[in-house]
Amino acid sequence: MFGKRFELARTIGGLKESAGLPTVDSVIENDLRQMVEEESVLMGLDPDVGQRFLTEVFRETIQAEISDGKSVYKPLDPTLTEIVRQARDAETGGASIIHLELGVPDLQISGGVIERTIDSLRKGRSQYADTSGSRKLRDAIAGYSNERHEVDLQHGNILVSPGARFAVFLAMASSMSWADEVIITSPNWGLYNQFADHLGARVRTIRTEYNEKWTPNLSDIENAVSRSTKMIVLSHPNNPTGKILDKGTLKSIVEIAARKKITLLSDETYSGFTYAPYTSLLEFANCKWIVISSFSHTHSMPAFRIGYAISSLEIVNRMDSLQRMMMQSVPEFIQEGATEALTSREILDTNYRTMKDRVSEASILLSRFPVLFRKPDGGVYIFLKRKREAETDHFDSTQFSLELLKQQGVAVCPGSVFGDRYNDFVRISLYQPKEVLLEGIRRLGEALS
Repeated sequence: MFGKRFELARTIGGLKESAGLPTVDSVIENDLRQMVEEESVLMGLDPDVGQRFLTEVFRETIQAEISDGKSVYKPLDPTLTEIVRQARDAETGGASIIHLELGVPDLQISGGVIERTIDSLRKGRSQYADTSGSRKLRDAIAGYSNERHEVDLQHGNILVSPGARFAVFLAMASSMSWADEVIITSPNWGLYNQFADHLGARVRTIRTEYNEKWTPNLSDIENAVSRSTKMIVLSHPNNPTGKILDKGTLKSIVEIAARKKITLLSDETYSGFTYAPYTSLLEFANCKWIVISSFSHTHSMPAFRIGYAISSLEIVNRMDSLQRMMMQSVPEFIQEGATEALTSREILDTNYRTMKDRVSEASILLSRFPVLFRKPDGGVYIFLKRKREAETDHFDSTQFSLELLKQQGVAVCPGSVFGDRYNDFVRISLYQPKEVLLEGIRRLGEALS
């Protein structure tokens, strides 16, 4: 029976493709959900069980339609890994490579952070700590966030984790499970989809477009919500576009989440670098919410592997219980360094001015070449594409990026990493000294001309 269903799904998928129909139709899905709910009640079944079963049917059917039964969410595009490998091999061979492919900070780290971390080790602070984070650090994060966003957080609202990546996973794993649904805007960091797929949840993608200034359509989000939806994932400033959601749009999404009792996850890892008006999800308290941040970028501490989540006491405790199963704690001496980092305001200001200047200079230079891009509202990346000379003009970001590395000695991230829909884009990181960055952009621009 399972095999027959997959065969039927593949047949239906072929008919949809030939007729130009979408793989996913929210109106039809919502009608089916209403029907299943009514039938579940009539049969004396828990409607939630019926909805989970229907979600899995949708998920498996779409898998069969578009990928012959394989996972809908392919592994992260290996092209970027290959570009990084080739760039390092070239450098080993004596070549000079300009790295614009990865978001690896080259900014200043506070001398106070280094000294406090080393001093903590000398004082023997290398023991186990509280899994949720030291009271001292959680108090410091709460105070730092209260000052930035005029909110009233306590240490119980904070969970310290080994990097923002792990905090995102904990947030998703504590909010959804098999046959739930999660709404994720794109383009975006690919691991959101990978985490959801690992948890057995179904992703409903809300695509944003260059021509629409990367703003998500609120109606698309509303239509994608079902009884099975447990979370909406946002990130702003966005990786790769640099988009910051305006306060009105964010408020509308919060209202959808509150009305539908959905948890809203906001990854604000790059919020220390904002060049346009910025509103954190922390400033809204009328829905279930989780905010993720990190010390990696703003504080230039990527190898310290320390991030944090902010949420209600209930959600933080739920995430903490998961974290306790997987690890003991972020090392004491690293937490001491992070606590010191929150007091290093002069370094934060210096790094902010540096990145703002790079964004401005890079945007000015790029405007001289035949490329389309939107000056980022925030973050550390620019997402750009070559201007088309004709509708038939084809651009393959993967092939271009490999050739750019080989011919010009410049490594960039192909847009295909963020999905096939963005294959005509490339992402550049601004984490290079300005003169190196601008030279890399000149070579990129000449290759695109």
